[in-house]
Amino acid sequence: MKKEIQLSIIHNRKKTLNDRKEAPVEIVAYFHRKRKYFSTGVLVQPNHWDGKHNSVKDIHPESVTLNQKIKNEWKKLDGIATLFFKRNETISLTRLNELYRNDEDVMLSFSGFVKTEMENDFSISEKTKVSHRNTMVKFKSYNNDKEIMFSDLSYSFMDGFMNYLRKDIKAPATIDKCKRNIRRNINVAIRKGIYLKPNPCNGIKIKIPARKMEVLTIEDIRSVEALDLSMVESKISIVRDMFLFACYTGLRISDATRLSPKDVRKDGENFILDFITYKPKKHALLPLSKLFPEKETKYSRPEIILIKYYDVNKELVFPKLSESYINENLKGIALSCGLKMNLTFEYARHTFGTILAGKIAPFKLMALMQHSDIKTTMRYVHLNKEMVEHGLLKIDWE
Repeated sequence: MKKEIQLSIIHNRKKTLNDRKEAPVEIVAYFHRKRKYFSTGVLVQPNHWDGKHNSVKDIHPESVTLNQKIKNEWKKLDGIATLFFKRNETISLTRLNELYRNDEDVMLSFSGFVKTEMENDFSISEKTKVSHRNTMVKFKSYNNDKEIMFSDLSYSFMDGFMNYLRKDIKAPATIDKCKRNIRRNINVAIRKGIYLKPNPCNGIKIKIPARKMEVLTIEDIRSVEALDLSMVESKISIVRDMFLFACYTGLRISDATRLSPKDVRKDGENFILDFITYKPKKHALLPLSKLFPEKETKYSRPEIILIKYYDVNKELVFPKLSESYINENLKGIALSCGLKMNLTFEYARHTFGTILAGKIAPFKLMALMQHSDIKTTMRYVHLNKEMVEHGLLKIDWE
């Protein structure tokens, strides 16, 4: 069985010469009675061309270099055609041209493809890129530090990699993250037409034990509010206020740290958060006056915090702090409050969802938290009922 694409070399196809009496050497690809010409970048005079052997004659002073250049371009085209032939897949002349114009290593090497994607994809954060790069370090280590080719990707190869990770990584969630990173990059390669087989990661299942959500009780929130931070640097108070604001609004840390005055609009004297979330890219609409209202003042608890920082002339609502700085100092705040937990910003969102689950209908909570699946929302409903039964949410916030 022959390859569907056949190649040959041709010189002076248009029968015209340039000012130096030279004509181009091209490679022509044939496919189903159609043809496509590819430039080799080599120009020689007709008397320097050996039509019988399709090469530059030895009488040319740069014959060795030019012939090698022609050979390299031939090998690149033939390599692409051979790759698809071995995969028993059809490749059109248009697709052959697209892959030919790309870097060869990117086309054949999955490792090279991922490296290029991480360098050129500006739609993902640097933090996410670091995660992908770390995954590829582990992936190449599994492959004895050799480049991972697209031809290597298979279910058995991926399954072996998962077992390799299990030897050193105990956390199933971390192993699953590696799998999801690889699956994502293979899917990109599939969409770009570079990898034409089904994604081998689709059949890989990583069992992740259900993690119990940890939340703050209303008493815990009050203890964080009452904490005297007058003797510490002002940024610690900002961390505390951002965390409490998230407890009252359900904001993720990525949204709280990026919240802009443009994301806030007023309805009379009331404030409304109206923006597109950073990570899931969903519309968030939060009427702050309806969340944790205060009898003694006309503003709700999240509004009181917002007013403290809100300035239309500033870039961000809250002063700029890194996520790592926030989470690191939340641990100290928890310790000062006597909270026996490894407090992170994630607790705030879980706290918001759990408390609100006992006050509003699940589908309203689903909208407030920008969930895509009601099953996610119901986790908060179940946790709320569990905490009420144990008397952990017996204090009503009024």
